[in-house]
Amino acid sequence: MKSQNARVLAHIRVAPITILQAIHWMGCTRLPARIYELRQMGHEIGDRFKTVKNRRGEKCRVKEYWLVKEAGNG
Repeated sequence: MKSQNARVLAHIRVAPITILQAIHWMGCTRLPARIYELRQMGHEIGDRFKTVKNRRGEKCRVKEYWLVKEAGNG
């Protein structure tokens, strides 16, 4: 079985991810911790807050992460 770090890295190679997506898709409840660990490994990961609507239709902000540059790759 892949580690959560490996699953998160595999996902952000293709598309950005938010905490709610990480929980839903891979059962990862501590995405910021996984992002921190991936950054410590040398991966360059971008982040920003984006505004989305919650289940009640109210605006809220969530953090989104994406891979800028993988460790060891030019």
